[in-house]
This record gives sequence, structure tokens and C-alpha cells, in this order.
Amino acid sequence: MSPPRRAPKPKLLLDEGFPRRKTFARLNRYCDVKHIAHDIKLSGATDATVYQYACEHERIMVTFNDRHFKPLVSATTMTVIGVSMKLSGDDMDKKLTSLMKRLKPTDFKGQCRTITAAI
Repeated sequence: MSPPRRAPKPKLLLDEGFPRRKTFARLNRYCDVKHIAHDIKLSGATDATVYQYACEHERIMVTFNDRHFKPLVSATTMTVIGVSMKLSGDDMDKKLTSLMKRLKPTDFKGQCRTITAAI
């Protein structure tokens, strides 16, 4: 009898303003993370082009400027996660990983989520 299959890792796409993906050690262990500029080589692309790439490759979009992406989200397109620029790299890593562990595969589409800095 073969061992049970593991669920595939959630796939994320970090927007251009984010640090390189190696900054997020926890997140990389749990998710398949790509950076739009460093991995995909779409530096300078429009938000619509970046989001289209995320949707075509079934990657959740992680961005600082979620207000530009929210109008593009529909029930059948990928979820967008907006992250506060006030968070340190370590806090981003912790909070993104925590959120991704709570999301179900049905949450990967059609949602806009926000991660804020602790007050």
C-alpha cells in the first residue's frame, strides 16, 4: 500500500516591491513562492499583466498595493493578499505563513485578504 499523497503546496507570487523570496524562510517551506521580478523576470509589468500571470499559473498574488488588484478579482480568479509595508521581513514571513496554513484550497480564488501591522 502506498503512503497517502500530500496536498500540493499553495503557490504564491510576490509582487515587485517585495524582498527576494529567500527572505521568507518559513513561507518557502510551506508554499511554492516565486517573485515577479527575480524569478519570473516581469519587472516593470503593469498590475493587470502581473495578475494575469498569477491567474494563468494559479498563484495567489501577494502585494503591497492591493487596492490596484482588488478590482481585478472575481470568483474565478486568484486571491490577492495585501500586506502592510509597516511589517518587518520576519513579521511578513510569520503572518503570511500563518495565513496560508489557515486557508483551504477553496480560499485560493476570489478573495481579497489583508495582513496589517500589529498595533
